Amino acid sequence: MNELFNISEKVIVVTGATGILAGGAAKYLQRNGAKVVYLGRNQDRVNQALSEGKNISADCMGLTCDVLDEEALEKGYASVINKFGRID
Repeated sequence: MNELFNISEKVIVVTGATGILAGGAAKYLQRNGAKVVYLGRNQDRVNQALSEGKNISADCMGLTCDVLDEEALEKGYASVINKFGRID
């Protein structure tokens, strides 16, 4: 990948990652070295997306969260920071 757009080792949260478009983007990011957080509202779909992501790289995590719920977002943020130490 072009150095200007190097995402290797970047921690990226992908909202809607259980859907087709964002899920595809999340997998693309992972294939290019990013540490991806799969975020969605449905636990079963998050688990499925995470399972597919772990086939690419173990450096990923899943979060069930409604982005309109501020408290849930704060808890999700804390989980990501706890696992990866940052969000890029």
